[in-house]
Amino acid sequence: MSMENNSAAPNSEPPDENGLAVLSGFQVFLESGLREIGGVLRRFETSRCEVLVLETVPGNPAALLKMVVTHPNEGRIILERAGLAFTDYRLVGVVLPDGVQPLLRILLPLAQGNVLVRATHSVLFPGKKRLAVLLEAEPVARAVEILLTHGFNLVPPALLDEETQG
Repeated sequence: MSMENNSAAPNSEPPDENGLAVLSGFQVFLESGLREIGGVLRRFETSRCEVLVLETVPGNPAALLKMVVTHPNEGRIILERAGLAFTDYRLVGVVLPDGVQPLLRILLPLAQGNVLVRATHSVLFPGKKRLAVLLEAEPVARAVEILLTHGFNLVPPALLDEETQG
């Protein structure tokens, strides 16, 4: 495996405890449950924010909507203007390596390092033509450290701001 690395470079996103920037997603609280999803998504129709990841966590009667968008600062503004209750959550983006079992090659070192991976989301960045995986991992700083040590290419947060510009 190559040891070259395009690691996450700090930008306007909040850094984690080690000073490394990570990707930011949103957890939106839907008081009336899943029937609110259409209204939330329609707010992004006329923006340049592309929805990359969408996950629903149904509840009774409320629900949680997890999403990752390009242009996260603009996505934050859209959610604020809508008056929606939301929080940020952090993800680590990793370019899938070539070869056999690429996701497994990423997950095994994390498991061996006692990093909990709650969810994985595969994403094809349109302008880059490379498949990446976004990991909901805890602790984030340890996940980044392990991935960098094993030579994986991390997705820099600035990439989310580049996607619809070209």
